[in-house]
Amino acid sequence: MHLKRIGFIGIFCIILLFLGCSGTPRTFDSSLPLERSAILYFMDVEVTEYNGIPVPHRIASTGITVSEWKHIAIPPGIAEFTVDVMASFHFGKDFVFRYNFEAGQDYYIVFDIQDRDWGVKIYKQKYSVFPRSENLLDFVVFQ
Repeated sequence: MHLKRIGFIGIFCIILLFLGCSGTPRTFDSSLPLERSAILYFMDVEVTEYNGIPVPHRIASTGITVSEWKHIAIPPGIAEFTVDVMASFHFGKDFVFRYNFEAGQDYYIVFDIQDRDWGVKIYKQKYSVFPRSENLLDFVVFQ
């Protein structure tokens, strides 16, 4: 019985994860059509600022930042993000990265560590539980 309950909870969490990252993204500029926007999906990072503008988020009772920007459409071009890292066993606040995003593209942004450098891997793809290595565009080290 106990294993069934754990299995059910696991499946429920996976369904919630997929539902949270599918559908229409939030838009930063509602006058910009989605096909002319860059669509971003964030994993393991919580966005707190976009180009110096605070992003809607809350601090949970555990002290963890919870951002409303997990799936967002932004204008193309160079964007700067301030993020908090919330990956398993890796936590940090106020990390900054910049990247030049193209219109009409989907980007999957995931926290990673390479050679002791913390940063994000940027993939050219829609959300997926596992990003595909052939879609990797860049590893951007936090500033």
